[in-house]
Amino acid sequence: MSSSFTGMMEKWLNNEKSQTDKASETTSQSEESTQDKSIVNQLNQLNQDSLADDDIKVSKLSSYQFNTTKLGRGLSGVNLTNNQNKDSESVDNENINRKNTKKDNGGGSMPKFEMDRLFITWLADMNSSLVISSYKTHRLVTIGTARDPKNGENKSSIWLTNFNRPMGIHTSKDKIWISSSGNLWGYENAGPEIDNVHFGKYDASYVPRFAYFSNDVDTHDICVDQDGSPYYCSALFSCICQPSDTHSFKVFWKPPWISKIAAEDRCHLNGICSRDGTPRYVTSTCQGDVRGSWRENRIGKGIVFDIKENKIVCQGLTMPHSPRWFNEKLWVLEAGTGWFGYVNFETQELVKKVWIAGYLRGLAFVNEKYAVIGSSEDRHENCFQELPLGETMKKNNVTAKCGVFVIDLEDYTVPHNIRFYSPMDELYDVCVIPNVVRPKIAQFSDDNNMRKYKIDHGNYADDN
Repeated sequence: MSSSFTGMMEKWLNNEKSQTDKASETTSQSEESTQDKSIVNQLNQLNQDSLADDDIKVSKLSSYQFNTTKLGRGLSGVNLTNNQNKDSESVDNENINRKNTKKDNGGGSMPKFEMDRLFITWLADMNSSLVISSYKTHRLVTIGTARDPKNGENKSSIWLTNFNRPMGIHTSKDKIWISSSGNLWGYENAGPEIDNVHFGKYDASYVPRFAYFSNDVDTHDICVDQDGSPYYCSALFSCICQPSDTHSFKVFWKPPWISKIAAEDRCHLNGICSRDGTPRYVTSTCQGDVRGSWRENRIGKGIVFDIKENKIVCQGLTMPHSPRWFNEKLWVLEAGTGWFGYVNFETQELVKKVWIAGYLRGLAFVNEKYAVIGSSEDRHENCFQELPLGETMKKNNVTAKCGVFVIDLEDYTVPHNIRFYSPMDELYDVCVIPNVVRPKIAQFSDDNNMRKYKIDHGNYADDN
């Protein structure tokens, strides 16, 4: 362990009891329209629920491997497991105290997050867990819960796995598909794994079983068909792809407005979802057919397209993302405006339900009642100023938030959220693993997995 890192940890430990900066945010109510008032009310409620000083729960996620024997016992309320694999690590928070929430600058800083005080209880009640991709920090963040055997309370369990620029994710209890720069990874649930450090066990341990080397095609969303086979958006080649054993990819579908499969990111085709086990709906920023044309056609030119019926089902959107079919509705995130809603197939319009201060990407649903949405900050400080999203934030005196927001689909309120801080200021996808409360996603290079076997005995099952 380097002396600089040791010094940094000693400084952290010595300052553990120091008073924290209070997280406070303000919103100003606009009297100009009912829509503005609705936005402000949502923000005020969100700030009151999740950012009140006494309610903040914050944890620092480190990019280093910690030895709990030497360091972990000195961290008040935070346990860091001693992983032999440096590329993935676990953070289990027994009593997450308030920490300094100032943003850190520089590539080596520790990502931090905060959550409202009831988020973990909600996640445990849902009997589910979350998987979040953070492509700028090259990490997959898995958030689950565990019950403390000492007092029966629900605690957060965070597992970090390194990938090279992870983007789209598709999850189920049995399998997870993950896209990264040049690869499509297939992970299988190998069953529970004993945890001798904290709360007994992980109820699902996902290990790599498939790896398709597609070259860097700028993979975005992933969906699967009724057989579990993956399909994914290549924004670079403006098409929907399938994995190939002999080529970089196989073209499954090409938009009718695209004249040629070329590495030119012509329309920024980014989202896809299945309906009834068939890949069905895609989102595109525009219908351009020249290199990078979407960059000049971001506002109001976005569409949702039905690839089965070969027709537009929603138009006039600004940078739509993350189409998802759920409860007989097609839900969409309009990233360029900050709106979450569903498609009116008759009018081809987006029925706007909830506004969030951030660039929205990543949408999943939990237990028929809740939506979970990913949000990112402004990457260039002035990028949002050219979008309706930036205008709305300026009018309401708010800034973009990076985090995950829980939406109650009965009254369209925001009861829970997690907020991430620099350098984790952009997310791409958010997925839910149903009926798994404490997952672990292994690094493909983890030596610990090399001697963990799951055998299909075939005709010799009776001999074992």
